[in-house]
Formats: sequence, structure tokens, C-alpha cells
Amino acid sequence: MLRRVLMTGRAEISLWITQWFESSSGENIDLEENFFEAGLIDSFGVIELVEEIENEFNIKFDQIDFQNRGFPTISGLSVIIEDKIAS
Repeated sequence: MLRRVLMTGRAEISLWITQWFESSSGENIDLEENFFEAGLIDSFGVIELVEEIENEFNIKFDQIDFQNRGFPTISGLSVIIEDKIAS
């Protein structure tokens, strides 16, 4: 799989995450829906998601990213990823 370049936008990131959830759970998810509360992912799924995001977008999450209030939504996670790509 090709890694994303630095010009990846938030819409493309959101689409990638949405497709990841659709392929792993078979469920559609709203961009603002908390995927933990919706039961769409568990602790093992988070590890898989994080690893795939880090590989796809060539970033590394820090502990503080997991504490970010936006982390459990596609919209919020997209902002975190976009910020990491830009830095």
C-alpha cells in the first residue's frame, strides 16, 4: 500500500478512516459519532487502527494524542492526523 504524501487533506483522511471502519465492521459511521461508544471498535481494534494509520500516513501517535477529546471520532481523528502530517 502506498503511503500518503504531505499534501493529504482532512477530507481524504476522513474518507480513509470511514472506509477502514466500513471494511472492518461493515457499519456506516457518522464523522462525529464516537466509535467507542457506538461499539464499532474495541481495544484490539484501536491497536490495529493506530498501526494502519501510522503506516498509511507515515506518522507516529504520541500518548497525548490518545487523550485528545477528538480522538474517538472520525472528524477529530482526522484533525489529529492532519496536524501530525503538517508538523
